[in-house]
Amino acid sequence: MPRLNAAWIAPQGGGGRGETGRLPAHRWVWTSRAAHQAAAEEHRRAPAAAGPMPNRPGPLAPCRFALLVGALLVHLATQPAAAQGGSWERGAPSRWERTEVAAAALAGTIYVVGGFHSRGEVTDLLESYDPRSQRWEVRAPLPRRLHHVAMAALADRLYVVGGFRGEATWRPVATTWEYDPAANRWRRLQDLPAPRGALAAAVFRDALYAAGGVTNSSVATFERFDPRRNSWAQLPPMPTARDHLALAAARGRLYAIGGRRQTFAANLKTVEAFDPVTRTWSEAAPLLAPRSGFAAASLGERIYVFGGESPEGTFNTTERYDPTTNTWLRLAAMPTARHGLGAAVVGKRIVVLGGGPRPGFSFSGIVETFTPPAN
Repeated sequence: MPRLNAAWIAPQGGGGRGETGRLPAHRWVWTSRAAHQAAAEEHRRAPAAAGPMPNRPGPLAPCRFALLVGALLVHLATQPAAAQGGSWERGAPSRWERTEVAAAALAGTIYVVGGFHSRGEVTDLLESYDPRSQRWEVRAPLPRRLHHVAMAALADRLYVVGGFRGEATWRPVATTWEYDPAANRWRRLQDLPAPRGALAAAVFRDALYAAGGVTNSSVATFERFDPRRNSWAQLPPMPTARDHLALAAARGRLYAIGGRRQTFAANLKTVEAFDPVTRTWSEAAPLLAPRSGFAAASLGERIYVFGGESPEGTFNTTERYDPTTNTWLRLAAMPTARHGLGAAVVGKRIVVLGGGPRPGFSFSGIVETFTPPAN
């Protein structure tokens, strides 16, 4: 089984939010378990980083200011127009701060599973959240401690597929777990044809689909799971291999969105659409900016994406895709930039939960609810 040895190391210097609305990135390095644990311990003990030191004026300050203003005007002229549509409100946070979670909703209740908790360890925690009462409840734990899983809801069950085991050594798994909320019980189903983590899953009609992920490299694998037959079937692979992507269904197609090739320095804005009838892929309009480690949800035959990470930091941006016009639109930004988060639809709103405010090993129990614009 291939091994991915990884650790996140905090950057030197300031840790405040920059003008871009992103939080500064940590460095991704391949390392040993001992180095990873030492870095995690240093991260836990380190005091909050101070903000950057202000620039001191000098003889060239006016010229420097003029150059900065000019560069800013050019930057703004080349950016896509921002539509501050929709609104956000905060919900009751979870007491368990996590990142690299998965989330899905059943009958108005949201379930959040797995990931890393604030001590940097992998967790089997399953929580339910009721957005109406804003109450959290701990449910039966996932039978394995996993992170970077994919989860989706179908009929009256939740399905958790793939993911990684371990903290410093990430070992991809092929497991498929079914959760029955009424009985508060898990059972293991047919494994994926190949183990992988950082994959994406979505439901279309009466089946579960899984796309992409990482084994020892990014993969283009695409599969369909039939819960009635408890069987996986391989489908034509995505044109673009990737991991840390999103998968969402709208207007009769499944959309594989964004992601990366193993590192967020190789983020993608690629969007590819799969037609289940013809079993073919086609190219769709790309994201407005490359991103990975974000959350996505379908509502009203449109797709919404939230957050993510890049070498510059975490995203607070919200984008909406309309399959009818094949266009993306930027909407009201999330109050808190983060990656490794989950998103689930309840009624006409989308609840965004957990995730790290900084790339890598950062954690939160944040809950923010988005109400899309009417148009």
